[in-house]
Amino acid sequence: MVSEADDGAIPESFVEQVKNALEHLYDLSHLQRHPLAREAGGAPNDEAGGLRLRRELMQAVERLAAQHSPASRATPRSRAWQTCCGCTIWRA
Repeated sequence: MVSEADDGAIPESFVEQVKNALEHLYDLSHLQRHPLAREAGGAPNDEAGGLRLRRELMQAVERLAAQHSPASRATPRSRAWQTCCGCTIWRA
């Protein structure tokens, strides 16, 4: 699990890992080797870990989308939403 800094900021390294995982959301071989797959409870190169990571990412995006509103753009957590909006799963 990621720990926040005292100021509530999300570590840059975690943001980059999430962005990378979202950019490869449908590349199971990439996800099963991803460091976040182990955080999601998978073993290295574990297909189940890659699938679990994909499912957790998709659920997180859905929760962020449901909570997103123009007023929330000024919050520290909005960076997670902005990261998701910039990834390929949102592009037509």
